[in-house]
Amino acid sequence: MSIESFFSKTIVKSLLKWKDDFRGPFRVCAGGVCKEILEDEAEKLELIHTTSECFDSDITANCVRADMNQLPYLSGSINLLVMPLTLEMCAAPERVMREAERVLADDGRLVLFGINPWSHWSLLRRISGGSDDLARRQQRISRRRVKEWLLLLGFDIERQTSLLYSLPHEPFESAPEERRIDKIGRQLLPGCGILYGLQAIKRVTPLMPTKAPLRQINIANAEATGYLQTQMKSAQKEL
Repeated sequence: MSIESFFSKTIVKSLLKWKDDFRGPFRVCAGGVCKEILEDEAEKLELIHTTSECFDSDITANCVRADMNQLPYLSGSINLLVMPLTLEMCAAPERVMREAERVLADDGRLVLFGINPWSHWSLLRRISGGSDDLARRQQRISRRRVKEWLLLLGFDIERQTSLLYSLPHEPFESAPEERRIDKIGRQLLPGCGILYGLQAIKRVTPLMPTKAPLRQINIANAEATGYLQTQMKSAQKEL
């Protein structure tokens, strides 16, 4: 089992725990380790797979090949967008975040999973040097930085979690259940897990109607009309 598959199994477990918050029929999983997620239990979430790295043999009925910087969806059309390890695999993560904000509907939810660059696993990988595809392409994006992007784009953060405090070893076993070390780590060191998860909702800014009474508006219009009529009469007399 690859490290991507190992991480995807852990991500699926968190998604299934949060699924009661997900609303709306149009749900998309964009980039990252989507393929592994769809092969697991996440079909219960009815996700549409969107990726830029899907080979013809891997394309299924619910798979769409696209550029993460230009998602092939209408603005405000998606109810749920899941991005598992997507930002780490993109050359322009800020642009991908703006694209996610564009396609999400009002009150739509964005669920992000990323690799903590300051975890013990990431630091060890940085020292030893990784040879797999994830290690070669991975960008170091902290949870704090992603939260800042979300707030700037007008999202409210609903949930956040840390995952995997025990070191994964090759060959990777199936995703661990709630081990004791994970429970203790989440309580004592909530921001030091190997993976982090964020769930945010797109804020809706309502249009505020004017509070001026209708009588005042009519008076203001009448005064403006009277002033114009006076000016026109003065101009006619001068002619």
